[in-house]
Amino acid sequence: MDTYGVPKYQEANPATVSIVTFPFFFGMMFGDMGHGSLVFTFATILCLFKNKLKDGPIGGFVKIRHMLLLMGMMSTYSGLIYNEFFAIPMNIFGSCYDLNKTVRKSPTVGDFAKDKTMIMRRTNSTCVYPWGQDPVWSIASNKLNFVNSVKMKMSVIFGVLHMSFGILMKGTNKLYYCQCMDLLTEVLAGLVILYGMFGWMDALILKKFFLTTDIDDCSNPGGGEKVRCIGDLNNEKLPGIISIMITTVFAFGNYDEKRPHLPIFGATEEE
Repeated sequence: MDTYGVPKYQEANPATVSIVTFPFFFGMMFGDMGHGSLVFTFATILCLFKNKLKDGPIGGFVKIRHMLLLMGMMSTYSGLIYNEFFAIPMNIFGSCYDLNKTVRKSPTVGDFAKDKTMIMRRTNSTCVYPWGQDPVWSIASNKLNFVNSVKMKMSVIFGVLHMSFGILMKGTNKLYYCQCMDLLTEVLAGLVILYGMFGWMDALILKKFFLTTDIDDCSNPGGGEKVRCIGDLNNEKLPGIISIMITTVFAFGNYDEKRPHLPIFGATEEE
């Protein structure tokens, strides 16, 4: 923290919060059970044999052993969430999808890549993978888009929480030094701006996390192997978070739900 500025006497030190948040954010970026466990094991050895290693060639790492320990721990935990062990998914609890049950998906609901093979869920459509990411995503064609979307949303949520800690910590300093005007113009105004924009974005993200569509509601109007799922069409009609944020500022939240915001395969503007 001293690289950014040394706190004044009796001023709240943000290092108290950063002791936890820095290793956690590192774990979110370096989330892998295999790589994280290596860092954790290395840091554990440094902690156990610090007296023997401090004068050796890796003595510099002994000084930051506790930070490395937390970084390895958080990275391993995030790897459990991402379900990656050296970039290989682990099928620990059994997938909610049946790899032996696949159908050909019709391109009439927005697929520009023509026909695709779709893996159907098991009989129990309410199945939820107990911990982290379902391993079936490792073979999905849109795996990268899905994983990047989840990680980006998580980054926004935790980023807003982290900035909130900073603003609230500044508020404690203003209260301690009785700087009421700064408390009003910097702290309270900062919270209003932060939550009015990015807090609203977090609320939309959480709403979308808990919004479910019937992805198994599929029909086969033409016969044969191809199917079209109503859930795909409903997902395409859902408004995008970025679009809502833009209309919140430039159209005062007047979002036109009737107009298609994502191009639907074979659909015209009137449709």
